[in-house]
Amino acid sequence: MAGRQLSVEHEEAWLTSVVPPEMVARTDAAFQNFDWAEAELLELHTLFLRAARVVGDRSLDVPKSLRNQIAAKLERAGVAPARTGSIKAFTPVGRAERSTLYGESLPPGLLLGSVQDAERKVLRQDT
Repeated sequence: MAGRQLSVEHEEAWLTSVVPPEMVARTDAAFQNFDWAEAELLELHTLFLRAARVVGDRSLDVPKSLRNQIAAKLERAGVAPARTGSIKAFTPVGRAERSTLYGESLPPGLLLGSVQDAERKVLRQDT
């Protein structure tokens, strides 16, 4: 139940703000003695994959040592190393992740992408 509540709170926080690194550290400490592979705690995987993700801003990123600890716990619980990569180092949000991070598909015509993606598209249209 606690994992579900944290997940819901985190999902709401994701939509409105970035979760402070201190909150991630407190949540990790609260669950440090639990077996993250237990079925009742599987939602912790999603919670920490999102909350500990590197965003590329030192003031917002969880300290590297804690990110590495969280990634190791997730991997011991059965999460594939490919999924914990965004905790260990900055990884741009991919197309497949956008719907899970933002909760729904985008309206037709609205695209999320980098400035480089937009510039490439404009250059292709000009040729």
